[in-house]
Amino acid sequence: MPMTPMQLIDAREALHLSQVDLARALGVAANTVNRWEKGQRPIPSYLWLALEGLHHQHCSEYQIPSPVNQVSLSELRRRPAKIG
Repeated sequence: MPMTPMQLIDAREALHLSQVDLARALGVAANTVNRWEKGQRPIPSYLWLALEGLHHQHCSEYQIPSPVNQVSLSELRRRPAKIG
């Protein structure tokens, strides 16, 4: 299932990243992330995998477990798309 703009925003915020930080981590321009989030450009199919990798990298670099009450990226992936 393709990622929606709202799912991307939710996932980016769950990682505590700005659009600029996410763009830097993915090797894309910041305006690309902005356009994905506004629905102006299609979101690449690989993005779920890249976001999950960033999540695991962040947790291992700082030696912190994922918070129990934080929504996991895999849960965001299974949520129905929000409209609006």
